[in-house]
Amino acid sequence: MKERPGPQFPQGSSGITHSFKRVWVALSNGHPLKHLFLFLMGWFMVFDAFNTLVSVAVLLSTQLLGFTTKEVLIISIEAPLLAIPGAFLWNQFQVRARCTTKFILLCQTCIYATMCFLISIGISQQVGFGWKHTAEVYVYAGMHGFMLGAIQSTCRSLFVSLLPPGHESSFYSLYLLTDKGSSWIGPLIVAGINGGGADKRCSFLFLAAQFCMGVFFFSLVDPAVR
Repeated sequence: MKERPGPQFPQGSSGITHSFKRVWVALSNGHPLKHLFLFLMGWFMVFDAFNTLVSVAVLLSTQLLGFTTKEVLIISIEAPLLAIPGAFLWNQFQVRARCTTKFILLCQTCIYATMCFLISIGISQQVGFGWKHTAEVYVYAGMHGFMLGAIQSTCRSLFVSLLPPGHESSFYSLYLLTDKGSSWIGPLIVAGINGGGADKRCSFLFLAAQFCMGVFFFSLVDPAVR
């Protein structure tokens, strides 16, 4: 391991133990920061749904619509290609419309919730859409790509505005824990839905509920209060 620049670790600490102590200090000192933790709760739900959405979409495309490996590869390329212009255009919209970062995040999360809800409507046999046509997959993949980079950058921007000055690095560890620590809930619930014999589109109904919970927590956040 390369020599660590800056001050030495405290007596009796190593790189691993010092990191865990910093996380614990952030948790202990951060509980009065109500709006910061409301944001983290919202991001916990949204990021889990965000990650699960991709896996569920690919799974259902192959199982319900018979997508081939080539077609899955196409939609996998489509989304990242639209991420760059999507992030740029969302930023331009925010600047020109003079919207707050919170408002943009709420809009983006609502769009994801609406997408998942529209797909879940396909549970009804009387409806002619809802992951029943190949074209839908390409449309939703494009919408996801358009939102892909934008929602992540918006979340980071809002989170930074909630941090107490001088403690950015400590609290960013909480953001990363929330980011990666939520990635097991969605797959677990989706596996239960698919294994229970229910219509596989019910997974999107669960994801829509997760995004709605994210909207609820984000709506309670006041960036002006630290």
